[in-house]
Amino acid sequence: MVRKALVFLALCALAQTTFTTAQTNASKTIVTYPSAYGVSQPLSELPIDQSLFTTREMPEPRPIPHAAPALAPGLQEDPVLQKE
Repeated sequence: MVRKALVFLALCALAQTTFTTAQTNASKTIVTYPSAYGVSQPLSELPIDQSLFTTREMPEPRPIPHAAPALAPGLQEDPVLQKE
């Protein structure tokens, strides 16, 4: 019983410390918006520097399955997918 009371008091002290720290923090949240946007190339089209792997033989990359043939007749394309 005494052990439960000590654990309870320790948790209360920790909660009190957390709440007082959160209330006295005077910093405000700063939101920065992007100045521009861009769409990068697919990862499979980016150049790979082979000089890092001169002593190693790398396997051929596997083909990436395309999503378009996988769409069933009842499914629609993702409306928020970026095209460019």
